[in-house]
Amino acid sequence: MQPEIPSLASSEIVARPYFIGCPAWAYASWKGRFFSQKAKPQEYLRQYSSVFNTVEGNTTFYGIPKASSIMKWREHVPKGFRFCFKFPQWISHRRPFSADTKQAEEFLKTMEPLREFMGPVFLQIPASTGPESLSLLRGFLSRLPKCFQYALEPRHPDFFNPDRNFANELNEMLGELEVDRVIFETRPLFETQFRDAATIEAQRKKPRETPMIVTKGGNPIVRFVSNLEPEILNVYLEKWTSIFARWIQEGKTPSFMAHTPDDVEAPELAKKFESQLISKLPKEIQLQHPLWPCELENKSSKSADASDKQIQLNLFN
Repeated sequence: MQPEIPSLASSEIVARPYFIGCPAWAYASWKGRFFSQKAKPQEYLRQYSSVFNTVEGNTTFYGIPKASSIMKWREHVPKGFRFCFKFPQWISHRRPFSADTKQAEEFLKTMEPLREFMGPVFLQIPASTGPESLSLLRGFLSRLPKCFQYALEPRHPDFFNPDRNFANELNEMLGELEVDRVIFETRPLFETQFRDAATIEAQRKKPRETPMIVTKGGNPIVRFVSNLEPEILNVYLEKWTSIFARWIQEGKTPSFMAHTPDDVEAPELAKKFESQLISKLPKEIQLQHPLWPCELENKSSKSADASDKQIQLNLFN
């Protein structure tokens, strides 16, 4: 008997006082370890959003999606899910940075059908965009449509040095504009003993800065990248789950985006973080993990096997 995978209905997503997710939802390498074994690409988002309630929208960094794709995404996620899309790179990585918002407004208009599912749209500016661009950044952010939330991820070293006034200027500006600062935690990646190709490539691409833990708004976003190396990972999980627990009790709604060097193990990292976070929350808001699609598939398969055995036994009764 072919086992049936239980329906991943949109109403089954667990309501959380925080958001947790991965860099994307469409990794074929997750089949059988997160997705069901026979999941098709068109099923990935529905299965992903049955477990996680947010995702980074890296796809928009490289290009604007088709209208048909946007409508499908809307149909495949439950109420309460949110996409955190990046502004396209031709907006965020212009040299010099421009305060002109015309292209940004066109991008947001394209994404309008997803507005009720949109978390902060975030501007990831390169290390080449430094303190000299603060006034341009202020002009850009202040002129964006108010119907969306926004977040900024800086990469210039001057924005990470608390002894330099530039970091404080940026933080104060974001507070005034009600724009969250994206916190990128990469220290576990650079402390790892792993020397595999994916780790070396991630170290080459990712910034190496001590993050500033700044929460001017109510929706702090932490992007966290690490291998699943217990000796290093557990130290940082202990630190960040304590911070998240405090933020939640202060009434904030933080987001945790789990990255691993090649993102194959990103769901496992997210689960480890959430397990430790749940243990630190008050009992009245503690939750259980939703079953992963592959776990539902295995559970269904075992039930089908038991049913087959019972049918065979009945034949001899």
